[in-house]
Amino acid sequence: MEFCGKGETPLHNQFRKIRVPILYVGGAGGFGRYGEYTASLTASQDVTSLIVQDLPDEERPMDYGHADLVAAGDAEWRVWEPILEWIFAHR
Repeated sequence: MEFCGKGETPLHNQFRKIRVPILYVGGAGGFGRYGEYTASLTASQDVTSLIVQDLPDEERPMDYGHADLVAAGDAEWRVWEPILEWIFAHR
């Protein structure tokens, strides 16, 4: 995947140095699955994704967004509880 038609950047080599477990959290109406690409550039053998999505893909602009991950009324159980569970599982 490329953004703006650009190929590899100098960051690609830096991402390959990352070997720690990764939890990627994205709102489908924000960067959503695009962040999974960045995680795939790492050397981590433990990558987990949590994409919060309410609407079909074709309605993406109206879906759960960046700010919703923090401010939505249901963020506590849809975002923060899964993050806490992931942290406990990786202690």
